Amino acid sequence: MARDHKPYAVRALVRAQQAIEADANDGAAWREAALALLELGREHDAQRALEQRVRLQPDDADAQLRLGVIHARAGRPQRAIELLERATALQPDWAEAWLRLGTATFRAGRILEAEQPLRQALALDPKLWPAAVSLATVLERSRRLDQAHTLLAPLAAQPLPPATVAMTWASLQRRMGAPERALDVVQASLRTTLPAPERALLQHTLGDLLDDLGRWEEAFTAFDAANRGRGFPWDAAAHSARVDQLIQAFSPQALAAAPRASVDTSQAVLVLGMPRSGTTLLEQLLSSHSQVAGAGELDTLRRVGQRVSAAAGAPGQWFHQPLSVDVELLNTCATAYLGALQQRGGAGSSITDKMPDNFLQLGLAALVLPGCRVIHVQRDFVDTGWSCFRQPFGPGLAWACSLTNIAAYQADHGRIMAHWRRTLGLPMLELSYEDLVGRPEPTLRRALGFLGLDYETACLDFHRSERLVATASHAQVQEPLHGRAIGRAAPYMPWLEPVYSAGSLGEGEGEGAVT
Repeated sequence: MARDHKPYAVRALVRAQQAIEADANDGAAWREAALALLELGREHDAQRALEQRVRLQPDDADAQLRLGVIHARAGRPQRAIELLERATALQPDWAEAWLRLGTATFRAGRILEAEQPLRQALALDPKLWPAAVSLATVLERSRRLDQAHTLLAPLAAQPLPPATVAMTWASLQRRMGAPERALDVVQASLRTTLPAPERALLQHTLGDLLDDLGRWEEAFTAFDAANRGRGFPWDAAAHSARVDQLIQAFSPQALAAAPRASVDTSQAVLVLGMPRSGTTLLEQLLSSHSQVAGAGELDTLRRVGQRVSAAAGAPGQWFHQPLSVDVELLNTCATAYLGALQQRGGAGSSITDKMPDNFLQLGLAALVLPGCRVIHVQRDFVDTGWSCFRQPFGPGLAWACSLTNIAAYQADHGRIMAHWRRTLGLPMLELSYEDLVGRPEPTLRRALGFLGLDYETACLDFHRSERLVATASHAQVQEPLHGRAIGRAAPYMPWLEPVYSAGSLGEGEGEGAVT
C-alpha cells in the first residue's frame, strides 16, 4: 500500500512555520516549508517559500530548480530559465537541471537554444530518456528527422514504451511519411497503466495515425475517446453571455467616446481567428518578409486587459469598461505590450501577434493599441471545427473537447467578429485560408499591401525559413504551400453532420473587405 505522505507534510509544515516565527531568516525552515507545501499541492505558497530560501541561500541549486519549475508551469518562461541557469551553474554535473533548462527553453519558443542543455543532460546521464525524447523533438522541429529517428528508435523498440516516447515517435514517423511504423508502438503504450490526461493525449496520437492510414471510423473513435478522457469543463451559455456583454459594452457610442493611448502602436499586427484556421501559416508567410517579424502567440493582450479591468473595478473579468480608463494607464499598458512584442518578435517595421483568442480583446485593442492593424483569417467552418476536435488543446481551450461546444464557440466567434466589423474603427483585413493556399501570391500581396509593404518572392519560400514555431501547426509550416487540409472533414461527415446541420455554419463571417 502506498504511503500517504500528507500527514507527515502537515507536521513538517507546522514545524517549519514555528521555526520561521522564531527566526524569519532561518533558510532551512523555509526549505522545509516549501517541500511540505509542494507535497500538499500548495504550489503558490511553495513558490513564496522558495523565493525566501533562494534569497537566504542563493547557492542552493535544488531550490533554484524547484522554483524554476514552478515558474515554468505558471507560464513565466524567462524567470524559469534564469533560475534553471543558476541551478546548472551551481551544480553543473546535475543532469536533471540541464533537462529542466532545456525543456523550459523549448517551451519559451527558443527551440534551437534548447538543444545544448538537452545534449548536456544526456552526456551526464545517457539513461535519462526524457532528455532523449525532448532532444528528438528539437531535432524534428529543426528538420533533422534522421537524427531524431536514430536517437529515439531504441526507446520506441521497448515492449511497453512510455507514452511520451510513443507520442514523439508517432509525430516523427508521420513527418517521415511512415505512420504505420508508429501504430504498434502507440498501441503498446496504451496497454500500460497511464494517468487519464496522458492516456487521452496518446489516444489523440492514435487518431492521427489512423487518419493518416485512412481508417476513418477507428480514427473518429480514438479522437472521441481522447476528448472524453480530457473532459475539461466548459460552460457554453456562460461564454455566450460574456460575448453578449462585450457586444453591449463596446457600442459605437462607447467606442467613439472612449479614450485612446497616445503611444505609437503602428508596429503591432494582430493576426487572429479561430484556432486551426491558418493563423500560424499566415504569420510564417509574413515573417519571411524582410520588414516583418513574428512574435508567435502572445498572452500579453489578455493580461493587459486583466490589469485594466482591475483598475476599473472589475478584477478577474474580461475588459468591458471602455469609458472607465484614463489615458495614463492606457499608455502604460501600450508600452508594456510593445515591449513584450519586441522582446519576442525582434526587429521589424511590423511585428505580428498571432494569438487566435485576441478576437475577444479587439475592443481593448482599439483603446490600448489604436495604431495596430488586424488580419482576420477564416477557414471552412466544418474543417475548422473538425481540426479543433482532433487537436489535443490544453484546458485553456476546453470548448474543443466537444463537437457541440466547438460549434457554439464558432458561432460566438462569428457574432463578435461581425460586431467588431461594424463598430471597431481599427483597420481590418479579412483573408480566407482557402485563398491563402489556393491563390497564395495575390492573397499575400493583399496582406502585405494592407501593411504598407511591397511583395517579396521570399515570402512564398517560407518553409525554408530558419524560424521555428512551437504551435500545433509546426509541421505544416515547414512544407511548401499545399491544399491537403481543404476538405479534411469530409470523411468524418457521418459523425459531424448531426452537429453542423444545426444551423451555425459560418454565422457572422465576413466578406473579405478591408474596413
